[in-house]
Amino acid sequence: MATSVRFLHTSDWQLGMPAAFLAKHDMEVPAEFARARLEAVEKLGQVAQEQGCAFIVVAGDVFDTNSPEPRQLARAIDTLQALPVPVYLLPGNHDSFDPSSVYRRAEFASLDGVHVLIDSEPVEVAENVELVGAPFLTRHPATDPVAEALKDLPPLPDAHLRILLAHGQVESFGDDALVDLDGITSAIGEGQLHYAALGDRHGTLQVTPEVWFSGSPEVTDFDDTEKESGNVLVVDISQDGISVEPVPVGKWAFQAVNGSVSSDTELDAWLARIEDIDHKDRTVVKYSLEGEVTIDQQIRLDAAIDGFRDRFACFYPRTRTHDLVVVPGEDERADMGLTGFPARASAELHDLATGQGPDARTAQRAWRMLYRYTREDV
Repeated sequence: MATSVRFLHTSDWQLGMPAAFLAKHDMEVPAEFARARLEAVEKLGQVAQEQGCAFIVVAGDVFDTNSPEPRQLARAIDTLQALPVPVYLLPGNHDSFDPSSVYRRAEFASLDGVHVLIDSEPVEVAENVELVGAPFLTRHPATDPVAEALKDLPPLPDAHLRILLAHGQVESFGDDALVDLDGITSAIGEGQLHYAALGDRHGTLQVTPEVWFSGSPEVTDFDDTEKESGNVLVVDISQDGISVEPVPVGKWAFQAVNGSVSSDTELDAWLARIEDIDHKDRTVVKYSLEGEVTIDQQIRLDAAIDGFRDRFACFYPRTRTHDLVVVPGEDERADMGLTGFPARASAELHDLATGQGPDARTAQRAWRMLYRYTREDV
């Protein structure tokens, strides 16, 4: 009779992730984001029950650091303990099994159903199903942990299944090539492995039909950098075949929104684009605009952005690429109704603001303030 098993593959929970870039814009958001990361783990437990999974494997970086804050660690332990099926944790580069490892703490000594893979000895996780881990024993290993795990892999008995749990990038799929993909595929071809559950890449990715990155169950970076995150994989394997189904569990989104604005029509379109984003309370937006706008258009934009800041989890400009120039129009100067010295000051500011000198941006801000002060309806 053929052996088969269904399980969840996840990785890169990054519990305790500080998200300091969010704190710069709103001190309350990092705590909300930390709670969301735990809620994503809780959702994994629900998916495991609903899908009839026998266990959960976490392919590294359960924690963002080996020194989580006491509250973060306590809540993580409670969340792990509440998972409805056994869970197998692999130390990754962020939470490596070195002398300072979080997994050496007393809290992990007596957890029921929570297992830390600290070596590459095969572990039986279901009848005729074993798990082999390739843990990080230091944050920066000198050799490939996967190669070390596969080197002494014992022969696999007939009708048995073996799952590799590993962490790191593979060649052509990341900046680093720590994991020897050829070694994994050779072991699969020889029948010594059936599936490789990888972590480190934060987006879901199929490398081969039997080799997958699950990605983080909750987003960790903006969508111009991180693709297909927020998933867990439901994996079915047997001697007859394999199927992998990504299931969304994350709720947050980090969006990079760029645009060009040089007319009322383009401004309206950009504001509508932002307005159409769903779940604003759990969406972080960094935006950049380029082009030229009038004073009136900039005032409209400023008012809209003030409103967006109140509605989004975070909403802020990407200063490195934000290049929106305010060019006061002649009709706006006439609209001010100034005479005497104020009129001369306005003319000088206008000339500076429309020029290319180093004081142009400062003059644009000053001209915009002067313009607003002279209009009763603003």
